[in-house]
Amino acid sequence: MGSNTGRNVRRCTAPTVAAGAAMAMIGAYATATMGSSEASVPDLGTLPGEHRALPLLGLDDIEPYEVGELLAGLSERTAARFLPEDVAAPVPTAAAAPQVRNPDKGRDVPAGCRPATKLLRQDPVKRFNLPGGASVRIWDTGSKSNPMHETRLVAVRIPKGTLAPSVLTPSSALGALATPASMAAGEKKAVVVINGGVYDTSTKIPTGAVQVGSKPRKADSLGTRAIAIYDGLKSAVVARTGLTGVLASDSGEIPIAAINWEQLSKQGITAYTRSWNAKKHPAGPRTVVVRGGKVRAVLSKAAGMRRPASGETFLTAPRGTRFAKALQALRVGDKVSLSTAVESVREDFAERPALEAPSAVLGVSAALVRYGHVTAPCSARDNQLRPRSALAWTADGDMLVVAVAGRAISGGTRFGGASAYGWGQYLQQLGAVSAVNLDGGGSTALLVRRSAGGKLERLDRSDKDAQRPVANALAFRTD
Repeated sequence: MGSNTGRNVRRCTAPTVAAGAAMAMIGAYATATMGSSEASVPDLGTLPGEHRALPLLGLDDIEPYEVGELLAGLSERTAARFLPEDVAAPVPTAAAAPQVRNPDKGRDVPAGCRPATKLLRQDPVKRFNLPGGASVRIWDTGSKSNPMHETRLVAVRIPKGTLAPSVLTPSSALGALATPASMAAGEKKAVVVINGGVYDTSTKIPTGAVQVGSKPRKADSLGTRAIAIYDGLKSAVVARTGLTGVLASDSGEIPIAAINWEQLSKQGITAYTRSWNAKKHPAGPRTVVVRGGKVRAVLSKAAGMRRPASGETFLTAPRGTRFAKALQALRVGDKVSLSTAVESVREDFAERPALEAPSAVLGVSAALVRYGHVTAPCSARDNQLRPRSALAWTADGDMLVVAVAGRAISGGTRFGGASAYGWGQYLQQLGAVSAVNLDGGGSTALLVRRSAGGKLERLDRSDKDAQRPVANALAFRTD
């Protein structure tokens, strides 16, 4: 770090992902989005009472020693609500199966929620196996007098420890889009491919966290919901992932609380890199430009909103925060160092155990099934029958890659499929005890290879139907 130069900066402590996870647990549904990237955020005021967000506490209101107590209290209440006394606490690792209580089959559908149909009570119209041990089942209603009632559901079951999950992106630039088929074209060992998370259609940037390899491309510190992937374990789990980072200089240390995020963090400084592929990004009154370990420039707010050049990192913070004041101590020529890492806790464990560093992260929106219970919201928009996709887990740790689609088209938009709550019910009926929503609507696409290195075949719809370019995809590959 070196000695202080007289421009002392108060050491600012960065919130851990544990604190972020606690905050996110309190307001778990405050930012839930269901369905396609092209749709608006649902009206949370219409959700059932149990899904409405509680007031989100600010981290400034919590002392560091209180975070552990807060998490412990939340874990105790969560366990009391969802877990029976006879459930033994499993080993908290990325390879363990999700926690579960007796599923709520037979329980009344909440008022205002559109339930699933009886589709899965029928025998599948097709079954076949894939390389690596995965198996496919397809249900299809066939033609109906009302196209809205035509439904096709595809479920791929991947036995625990057989296929390795990974995140596919068109490039390192966050705003790039490509079809799932084109992203997987060079991944010849990819046996199963499905569209990934929701993205902003104006910037084309994913709305959740993204990490491919050891460095996060997009992350914040508040414990956002994500799929944490562990390549070596051939495992993926539902997690709350959060960024921890530090900008260090002779003047002191400032926490880095977000990378390439849509809003400036209030928990630290926000960094923007060349991966931010939109023309503009948020900026505070002062933006510090770092390249090659030194401060190269200090920009005003307007100039600081541009996309960084190759090798540059822009550092900024909201006006009036102590982090913005800390940035004022930096001068052109100052030597600095940046370090970041992603921390994770398991969301499908009541105890929220810490996870080892993931090999990849993909941000997702809503939890559809938790502890064996359907938790999907039921707003007017969520009750629409739409194509949907999801990743789910069974009680024994198998992964389910699932998509549902319809054939009705209205105003150029494809309808038919499932409501959000009905989608959760379908997944539960398939054996899911934990499930998260992927992007939906026209973004939905599920593809497989029936032989190693063979042609990718689309299963949710006809191969002749065009795929929508999306921000990322999930692939599951053989050794």
